Amino acid sequence: MSEISLLKKGLNFCPNTNLDKFELYKDLQLFVRKVILKKLYQKQDTTTNYTLQENQALDQLIALLEESDTANLIDQIDLAQILQSVEHLDAEDRTRPTMSKLKKKSDLCPLPSTCPNAAAFLKLVNNDLDKLKIQMKRPSNLSLEESDALTALATNKKITIKPSDKGGNIVVLNNDHYVSMCKKILNNADWYRRMPASIVEKYNREFYTIIILASMSFFLAVATATAAVLLEEEAEEEEQRRKRRFWVHPVIANREQRGQFWIIYNDLRAHKDKFMDYTRMSIKSFDALLGLLSSKLQRQNTSFRDCIPPVERLIITLRYLATGHSISSLHFQFLIGKSTASYLIRDTCSIIWDVLKEVVFPKPTTNEWAKIADIFWQQCNFPNCVGAIDGKHIRIQKPVGSGSSFYNYKKYFSFVLFAMADANYRFIYVDIGSYGRSSDSSIFTHSTLGHLLQENRLGLPANTPLPGTNVPAMPYVFVADEAFALGEHLLRPYSSHSLSQEKRVFNYRLTRARRVVECAFGILANKWRLLHTPIYLKMQHAIQAVKAICALHNFIREHDGFQLEDTLANQAMTRAEMRSTRGSRSGAALRETFCSYFMSPEGQLPWQLDAIA
Repeated sequence: MSEISLLKKGLNFCPNTNLDKFELYKDLQLFVRKVILKKLYQKQDTTTNYTLQENQALDQLIALLEESDTANLIDQIDLAQILQSVEHLDAEDRTRPTMSKLKKKSDLCPLPSTCPNAAAFLKLVNNDLDKLKIQMKRPSNLSLEESDALTALATNKKITIKPSDKGGNIVVLNNDHYVSMCKKILNNADWYRRMPASIVEKYNREFYTIIILASMSFFLAVATATAAVLLEEEAEEEEQRRKRRFWVHPVIANREQRGQFWIIYNDLRAHKDKFMDYTRMSIKSFDALLGLLSSKLQRQNTSFRDCIPPVERLIITLRYLATGHSISSLHFQFLIGKSTASYLIRDTCSIIWDVLKEVVFPKPTTNEWAKIADIFWQQCNFPNCVGAIDGKHIRIQKPVGSGSSFYNYKKYFSFVLFAMADANYRFIYVDIGSYGRSSDSSIFTHSTLGHLLQENRLGLPANTPLPGTNVPAMPYVFVADEAFALGEHLLRPYSSHSLSQEKRVFNYRLTRARRVVECAFGILANKWRLLHTPIYLKMQHAIQAVKAICALHNFIREHDGFQLEDTLANQAMTRAEMRSTRGSRSGAALRETFCSYFMSPEGQLPWQLDAIA
């Protein structure tokens, strides 16, 4: 009857119990201990079961480990072999102990430092418990008979207690009958059917796919939101950084009264030699250049300020190319903004190249090629030569995202200025911007000049006998160093030791012709000192600056003549990498013919043997 009266109280009834504060603390300690141990050993297999004989083997192993030197014994004992030695076991002898058999059971808790989060949780709960006013002795709401009935119901495995579907009543079922009825209902084919394993696997895969996609979408959304916030903050910082404090900074104010151009330009024009030193050209050449560029350099005045006049733009650009000064230096010298100076130089260099390239780099006609060959014969004593080719490195800062493409064999970053020069140290052809790691021969092969030469579209004169001879008719050639391959129109020196006298004479004569391109590079770098320092511009702007320098070089050579100091001494521009190349048989035969000609009475020079002695 007491059990019935207890069940009538309902499932929401909660009996009062006497609380023991110390037992509560102990339970909390044990819970934290389990949490820490779970964290420490969560990757270890603690569910392995061993048989009686297996445990006896383990006991023997533990005894050996306790009596012997572990460091030496651990290498001698094979635990797997001991466990595998037990094969025939009786089912009644099987027990289910765990790996805890290897050590004595302990209730010691690991140090809190091994799991700081668990230690913090323990501290917080202890503080909360200290604040609670726990009533140790509370009156029970159950009679003694009802307490016994509650214990009996909790330990009775033959019944199942559940709430009824309707009415809030309690239903007590016979456990065996309850289980059998559940199975009967589940096995009823009219109500349920067993799902095939393939469908279960399919739904499992779809379920996990949905979970993964949802997780990815969540993280993507979080990442996008984070990126948007960071970009917004970065934009605000950039806007704040760029926010001008001055319309014109006081340091560079009054440019037309204190700027270098406005102070000394008129005085420079009164002294031709100083003007030449300052601009690297004569007053006549400067005026001619300004006349060609003025319409392109002119900008419109506004109500806010007047534009920088073309003559000042040209002077600033020439000083940058002539000195290699930094943008900051020009900023303080000419009293213009740094960004203004940078843009002005880039724009002016581009205009110089666009305007002058058709003027100073015209494509030679057949007659002009013949005139170039005549000058080579008169000044360099090399017949049928129409140009000397070579490449030089232009030092730059590493282009962004370029890897090692511009890293040359001299261990710095550069691009290559590949050029062909005539006997008057003028550039006939330039190719600017090839990778610094490329060799001269490779650049020549892939250049426009190389393609035109291979396709015989350069317009070279027809084969002509060498001076003083009638036969054979020889082709017009370019001269180069050992980095290039021999060809029908390309000669290079012999590249081995212990050469015969004829070959040494040929090398001397070819070098006299080939040195003109070296001299041209020397004149170029010594006049325009930007080539003596690394160019701190973006790649495309650095190429434009070098193009402008080459165009100005030819322009000045034409207008100021050739009475300038030519030099081979130039440390700023390094030769492009020389790699071994194999020439054609026709090129080798052509070189042998020139070699024999230079030793013949018609082609030899009176001093050539003294020069190679």
